[in-house]
Amino acid sequence: MARDWWVTAPPDRDDWRSCVTAQYRQVNEARDERCDRKRRTGWENEMTIDWVVVLEVVRRPIASPVDGAVLQRLLQLLFEAEPKAAEPIVLHSDDRYALHLSVRADSIPEAVMIAVLRWENVSRRLGLGGWDARRAEVITQDDFDEEAHTLVDHT
Repeated sequence: MARDWWVTAPPDRDDWRSCVTAQYRQVNEARDERCDRKRRTGWENEMTIDWVVVLEVVRRPIASPVDGAVLQRLLQLLFEAEPKAAEPIVLHSDDRYALHLSVRADSIPEAVMIAVLRWENVSRRLGLGGWDARRAEVITQDDFDEEAHTLVDHT
């Protein structure tokens, strides 16, 4: 099954931030337009989708590696930030980790923005400087569950 959307960050963090900021502006403009349309038409049932966002985070050469205890605290804080979402998951090595987050959003860009902002806020609280989000993969929760079910059925 094809992935819904990919974002690959350029090596320069400032470019990544400007790319994400531009997408965030587009998401907010689209949301404002939808809200105006809902107010005009009285249509209140716009659908919010559950997404799975996987962020690949890499270590810059100047940064210290993270250990399991720090990543466990990262997961705990991410879960506390959004306790109604599925529990976050992390896979890691010395120079990178993949963070699996569940997000409710109206669109793929909004899902990426929410995931990145949530990760940045928690990382900042933990003092994890020198780690950059380099890639995001987004898939609907339903598609993710279907793929997981298919994998379980074939093992």
